[in-house]
Amino acid sequence: MTQQVPFGSFVESDGFTGLAHQQMWPVGAHVSVRILAIDAERQRFSVQAA
Repeated sequence: MTQQVPFGSFVESDGFTGLAHQQMWPVGAHVSVRILAIDAERQRFSVQAA
């Protein structure tokens, strides 16, 4: 987990950044997530807790 925002947490994996809406984890936490959508052009993905 890289950053918390009021609406969720950002996670990073293999150079991609993903937003987990309504999920709050401490910065630096290792979490398991499921990828919901991929935007390869912007190198982003949407995730939810696994």
